[in-house]
Amino acid sequence: MEKAKKYIYETSVDKQIEEKVPEKRVENGETVEVTRTVKKVKPVKIAVLRPDRRKNKEAEIFYAKRLSVYLKEGLLPHSLVTKRYLNDGGPLSENEKTLIESLREKYVILQEEYFGMKSPLIEEQNSRRGEIILELNEINKTVRDIQNNYSEIFSNTAEAKGKNDVIEWWILNLSYADMDGKGYAPLFGPGDFDAKIEKLDELEEKEEELINEVIKKLSYFISFWYTAETNVDIEDFKSAEENYVKNVTSYVVEEEKKDEPVAAAQTEATTPLVAPLASQEAVTPTPVV
Repeated sequence: MEKAKKYIYETSVDKQIEEKVPEKRVENGETVEVTRTVKKVKPVKIAVLRPDRRKNKEAEIFYAKRLSVYLKEGLLPHSLVTKRYLNDGGPLSENEKTLIESLREKYVILQEEYFGMKSPLIEEQNSRRGEIILELNEINKTVRDIQNNYSEIFSNTAEAKGKNDVIEWWILNLSYADMDGKGYAPLFGPGDFDAKIEKLDELEEKEEELINEVIKKLSYFISFWYTAETNVDIEDFKSAEENYVKNVTSYVVEEEKKDEPVAAAQTEATTPLVAPLASQEAVTPTPVV
């Protein structure tokens, strides 16, 4: 039996570096070698750890504890909030209720279509997956807009708060990165939830574009994996990354193109030659909801 891979998904985030590049120029009729500093792109590898049985058990216990804390602090459970609204007739009109029901049915159908496509995928299927992701996002947006007048109440239930915390717990425990080129390590270091939260705060306080993008990208993938509530394979993550690059992130780095080498006939010319400045071209992050 093939051993399961340690990571659910691996990709990278581009890092801006400066590199000294040698080049030949003609000065005073002589060919000399000089160096100049240019902008380069170096990929920083990131990965989502594959949780084992112990990690899943720890997540369940963490959620149960957080739920208990919120209930003790006086937050209402979702069932009680729902019951109160039903007794009052609910905040939505009949037309809005009908629309939301139809959108949810469509959402389920689209999800089944999406996860029903198994690799290897043909080009048309990859294209259709991208369309489905956009449709799912649009459905979510429409439902959120309709529910806006009462969503805040439900977002403050004990279950909603607990679920948000457990998503954060997964992000803190499954995020791995190779920041120094020495191999993968937990992005938020060792320790319990509180220790990892402190590390997260420390990293965010640095306000470094690279580390912020690493945190943002891993958080996106892990949230996608958790909310999918089904088996998510590599192709699903690739589709999610395409959506991330197109619709979520604005992070870009620049890379200078290396100049064309000076021809031998030119280097022997009596007129001094000066290498032109390299052009710059924006490069989107390496692609992988």
